[in-house]
Amino acid sequence: MAVKLYSEFKSDTGKYYKIEIHDEDYSGSSPDVFTVGSDGFTLSYRGNENVIYSSIIGSFVTFSLYINDTATQSFVNNLKVYQQNRYFIKIFRGTESSNTFIWGGYILQDVMDIEDVSTPRKINITAHDGISKLKNFEGNTGYNTLTNIFVNAIYESYSTSIFSTSDIALKVVSNWWSQQHTYSASEQALQTTVIDQNTFHKFDDEGNVVKASLYEILDSLCKIFGLRFYFSDGVFRLEQIWERANTNLVEFSYRANGNLSGLETISRDKTIDQTSNAARLGGNIFNFLPAVNTTQITIDRFSVDLNGVTHTTSVAPQIDLGFIPNDNNNQLSIVNKRTIFLIVPSLVSTTDIYGIINIDVVLTDGTDTYYLKRDITTSATGVGLQYNNTSWTTTQSGSGYKIFIGPFTESFDQSIDTSNTITTPPLPISGNLTIDTNFDKFVDKLNATYTLGGSSSTSYEVQFINVQTTNNDGFTNATNTIKATTTNADIDSGIIYDIGTTKIYDALGARGSLYERDATTLVRTPTTGWREGNSGTYTKIQNLVTKEMLRLMNKPIQKYAGQFFSNHDFRDRLVFDSKNWIQLSGDFTANDDQWNGSWFAINKEIIISTNSDTGSSTAVFSIGGSSTNGSVVMDSIDIGSGDASNLSIGTMTNNGAVVTAVNAITGTLGGSSDVDAENYMNFLSYSGANGNHTINLPTPSDGVFLRFKTDNTILSNKTITLDAGTDTIDGETTYVMDRSYDGITLMGYNGDWYIIQKKEK
Repeated sequence: MAVKLYSEFKSDTGKYYKIEIHDEDYSGSSPDVFTVGSDGFTLSYRGNENVIYSSIIGSFVTFSLYINDTATQSFVNNLKVYQQNRYFIKIFRGTESSNTFIWGGYILQDVMDIEDVSTPRKINITAHDGISKLKNFEGNTGYNTLTNIFVNAIYESYSTSIFSTSDIALKVVSNWWSQQHTYSASEQALQTTVIDQNTFHKFDDEGNVVKASLYEILDSLCKIFGLRFYFSDGVFRLEQIWERANTNLVEFSYRANGNLSGLETISRDKTIDQTSNAARLGGNIFNFLPAVNTTQITIDRFSVDLNGVTHTTSVAPQIDLGFIPNDNNNQLSIVNKRTIFLIVPSLVSTTDIYGIINIDVVLTDGTDTYYLKRDITTSATGVGLQYNNTSWTTTQSGSGYKIFIGPFTESFDQSIDTSNTITTPPLPISGNLTIDTNFDKFVDKLNATYTLGGSSSTSYEVQFINVQTTNNDGFTNATNTIKATTTNADIDSGIIYDIGTTKIYDALGARGSLYERDATTLVRTPTTGWREGNSGTYTKIQNLVTKEMLRLMNKPIQKYAGQFFSNHDFRDRLVFDSKNWIQLSGDFTANDDQWNGSWFAINKEIIISTNSDTGSSTAVFSIGGSSTNGSVVMDSIDIGSGDASNLSIGTMTNNGAVVTAVNAITGTLGGSSDVDAENYMNFLSYSGANGNHTINLPTPSDGVFLRFKTDNTILSNKTITLDAGTDTIDGETTYVMDRSYDGITLMGYNGDWYIIQKKEK
């Protein structure tokens, strides 16, 4: 990789510029000269001019190259057949003997055009700074610091061609500190703030992870911190917009390899005093944006909607549920359905066998790792299978939540499916939790390994229905709109400024949480509140960002649009008319040393505001739908992390159908299943050899109803036992269902189960 072509020119005011075209496939040391068009080059930024804040502002350069010799014709021929990763440009400014890098980007093949005239003719070339390329790169996984996430994104967009590993690639201006950070004037908190990058990803219907793009991740990070990300003066910049209200900035410089190079306190102001290279030109205009009453940001809180996610023999991607806290004896509830398929081309054996599926649930905090374990043993009589108690273990070997399905016989093609809810013991630690599945083996009724004979084969499928936590802190299926509203009675515009949507907030350990990471021990602590600098009251970051943005909009915002005779950088704050102006967008024409763009006057007010947090569930309650009979369908009522103690529905009247989910349980010899409080309607059947199947009831809660109904496969020698454990059912610890078409309804009250309805055929 080396410079293939270059062009030097001076602007009308004598400013020296140099454009280099680098070729990834060229290693020579004798670049050819090309002639650039009369404009030199134009550097453009495209922020949103209708508001004062854009989270990501891309830039691009356009220039004309004259095709007038073999070297330029060869370059154009190669450019026609290569995509946009071979050629990039670097622009320098200064003097011929001393100049500095100010901009770089890759040439885009699809936006070039060539004059249809004889030589010499022009080709118009466009190069982008790489930010737009981030939309085509998948985000990473696992925990990382916010600073490193941006550095890694720069590497993806630029690789190491434009920046060497030792070059300064990123400058950060940020002065927010969480309650968990220790303030230091020689540090900035983004360097020790981490997030789980899986926060931004989701599952498709087949259980595959669909990764968010790097652009989406950076956009979400920028919005929660009020950051602007753009390229200027040879580096990417990441700066909190309200910090630009200050005369002096503290800039932290990071090399392309992510290492901190240093910091400096510096002014990025340029005074426009109507002198050479610092003048407003004629025809410019002042205008205003109105003050706003409210600023808001929407939190897209992580939703673990696993309904339909399926693991099979050939495709079983790991499910990463992220960080789950263990407070309040938190337990994990996994609703699933399992199917084993046995293909038997010809008779091998009539022996009863059982397939075993292993569900691996792993919980780790980076130091300790726990594995969910439930073993299968023979029953007390020595014939038949039963389950041991479920527990957490720190020993990986032999772990896994085992489920046996059967009986099968290796005599014909069969498939058997079962479903239940896996309820873990209380989580031993707070940590990251993953779920995997695999088919273990076949065993006989003595729990001895059985090997399929002949050309028999097997496959399995596990379909996940839902995953929940029992303390309501683990997963939340909702969006929240956080608002800051001014108390200034003089502002009556009614305008709400929407910052946008982010997946990040002070979630206290749930998915989307920010963490302070100790630089020595690397221990992560969820953040609980943030503030500017080292004074003031801590507040949740989602509230702080709305308040700080409101401070910039508490008065009508003056804007300025037009042309400047000035070769300043996009990062620079202009000073004129007794105000400080931040650039929103614009075009810089190098040969004229002129900008044409728009700016706003930044001013951070001291205000009094109120915060509100409005949550909304995502499609958990629907009325009517495609039905024409006025039916009401309730999948669930989700109150998020709110207080349900005062939730009251009152009298419910229904003139149409009532539909509820049915939990189907197939009993087997020596088998057992767990139900929980959500399994209101349970349909029972039996398969295989004579015996008993046990259903373990949940701990009774006041007002919880459970219903059980048998079909014609339940008989006096194929029974289902409801087991209340240490609790009772009308004074007994168990209740046996041994008749076809029987039914029973239980109600939980005062720590026990009571039969309120029973049908025995």
